[in-house]
This record gives sequence, C-alpha cells and structure tokens, in this order.
Amino acid sequence: MAARPTIDDRARETLDAIDVPVSVARAIRDRRDRILDFRLVFVNQAGGRWAGIDREALVGRLATEVIPALRIDGLYEALERVVLTGERFRENGYHEGTVAGGLAFSATFDLMAVRLGDGYLSAWAETPAPAGRPALEAVIATAQAVLPPG
Repeated sequence: MAARPTIDDRARETLDAIDVPVSVARAIRDRRDRILDFRLVFVNQAGGRWAGIDREALVGRLATEVIPALRIDGLYEALERVVLTGERFRENGYHEGTVAGGLAFSATFDLMAVRLGDGYLSAWAETPAPAGRPALEAVIATAQAVLPPG
C-alpha cells in the first residue's frame, strides 16, 4: 500500500486559497494490482463547502462511498484511466447525485483530473463559470506545483 502523501502547510494554504474544489485520491488495489476504489487523501476547503461536509470528514473515505454516482455515470472509469494511462481527463457535462452525508447536486460541471503518483488530482466547478473564477488548467497547475509528486 502506498504511503499517504504529506501535504505540507504551504500546499494546504495555497490550495485552500483557491475557490474551486480540489481533491487528491490514491488508488486502492487488490492483490492482482487492479484498482478497486480511490481513497481521498486531501480535499481543499472549497471541496468541503461544495460537498456540504467538513473536509476533514472526507479525508480517508472512499471516493465511491462519498459520491456513489461516480460508478453510475462513468466518472469512476475515467479516473481509473487517468491513473492507469497518465492521460488527463477533461469533461464538461451534466451530473447529478448526492454526497454521502452532505448535499445533493444536479448541475453541469467542468471536470478535470490528472495522475498524481498512484492516484489522481482533480478539480471541478459548476458551469457556466462566474467572472473571476480561475480556469481548471490553472487550478491543476497550481496544485501540481505545491503537491508532492506522488
């Protein structure tokens, strides 16, 4: 099992200053090295607000436990491909569901994920974007600059 990455105070402060949800998750694998799920290892404050749950309550939970609809709408498979191939995922599409213990959502989202070690770094936001919201590419680049590589 891969060690939980250390996210230092500088990285946490930088990511918490971004008003776009950001999360980092690590792959949970079976004995044959197949990905079974993803464990959240970091969620910024905007991610906690979006979910309607304190972000610390999200850390350590399985991604599909937090958002069961991930498997239904194909996002789980997209995240799995990110980890297995290293190819970036980007989508602008409609999604609905609930966050376990949090809020229901139903909106069009701009979603982006990139591989980070044996897991992924993701950012998302409802569309259309309000004036002043940073582009997801910039959010991901900022996160990659302050997070450990894996």
